Amino acid sequence: MPLHCLGLNHNSAPLAVLEKAHLAQDQVVDALKRVRRSVEQSSGLPAELALLSTCNRVELYAWLEDPFEEPSGLISILVEAAGLDPSVVQPYLYHHAQTEAAWHLLRVAAGLDSMVIGEPQVLGQVSQAYDLALQAGSAGIVVNRLFQTAIQAGKRARAETGISTNPATTSSVAVRFAASAVADLSGSKVAVLGAGEMAVLAVEALRKQGVTDLVVVNRTDLRGQELAERWHARAQPLEALPSALAWADILITSTGAPQPVIGIEMVQQAMRHRPDRPLVLLDTAVPRNVDPAVGQLPGVHLYDLEQLGLHLKNSLAERRDETPVVEAILKQELSAFEAWMESIGVRSLIAQLHQRAEAVRLQEIERTLARIGELDPSQRKMIEAMSRALVKRLLHAPTMRLKERSMNGQLVELEAVVRQLFDLDPEVAEQRARAGRSDGLG
Repeated sequence: MPLHCLGLNHNSAPLAVLEKAHLAQDQVVDALKRVRRSVEQSSGLPAELALLSTCNRVELYAWLEDPFEEPSGLISILVEAAGLDPSVVQPYLYHHAQTEAAWHLLRVAAGLDSMVIGEPQVLGQVSQAYDLALQAGSAGIVVNRLFQTAIQAGKRARAETGISTNPATTSSVAVRFAASAVADLSGSKVAVLGAGEMAVLAVEALRKQGVTDLVVVNRTDLRGQELAERWHARAQPLEALPSALAWADILITSTGAPQPVIGIEMVQQAMRHRPDRPLVLLDTAVPRNVDPAVGQLPGVHLYDLEQLGLHLKNSLAERRDETPVVEAILKQELSAFEAWMESIGVRSLIAQLHQRAEAVRLQEIERTLARIGELDPSQRKMIEAMSRALVKRLLHAPTMRLKERSMNGQLVELEAVVRQLFDLDPEVAEQRARAGRSDGLG
């Protein structure tokens, strides 16, 4: 059974496509349950699945049997889970199998595959994807171990290297971008729309830049009030958004709304009250909170994640210097995961070897007893014990050698030989050999 990762991210797909593929948290569990049930009903084979859906990526991690090991089968799973049009997403998909799939998730968890290298939020998002797979009952033995390894790798990367120093989250980059767009950020009027994690980071970064005139606008009064009180800002309900637009010099958005909450009419109305003052809008949300058409209005400067991503390229040199150190840690964790994966294969092979030996033992016991004739229970028990001890002793050395060789990555080559020598099922060896190969999608 091969391990796969199929997905699209900020490097492979434009923001408009990522918006369509994005799944909210409450959608993920239902999608995993539905798709797992569909896969197992159609194939009659077990499936392990997890979905990682963030602002910058949607990725399916799967441990599957045929016929879903081919990219076309995986694409059908992903598009069913996310409710997508295959023709829309297929040009932007990438595919990793086996070791490459595990390596990709480890890099994601460590922040090496993020728009902002080393950003800390992605590790929490990987942990959340794992929790959602557990809730859906789709995280079997391999997906469990894969995500546990990735989370451990991400924690080590942050604890043992400087990959997360000099904070450069999307929110903090947005604030630095705002500072470059106005003459005096500290003296500017700033509004933050939302009260989630991205908003918290934005407010913190604004305060550190000396912004004192700050308003938090949020749909839920309590969360907005808590954030405002923590950073000595003012809280306003969502109904006050039009007036906040008329008041602010800069507005940063980060809500999880599925549709734009700031439209062209709302901004046009706000600009009538401030004809001589430009408005800077920084949209850090996926899906976008601001209608892209707003950026065409006179006096309005709209920047979304694509523009912010371009701005990031020149600001992360120090974190990139830590990449080789982080990758050394990831290789250690990957090696441990590969050894564990090999142990799954060797345990299965050893179990089949012992089952084959037991079947032969029972067959020969019955044949021998039939020739000997009647024996009392104690005599029969002695023959049974002797035959078990003989099989155990004969298989001890091969079992130990298989375990040793599997730790050295030699199991695939040995398996075909062992199956031939002991007349085991040859198809399983071929399946494992195919699973060891990885391929990619353009």
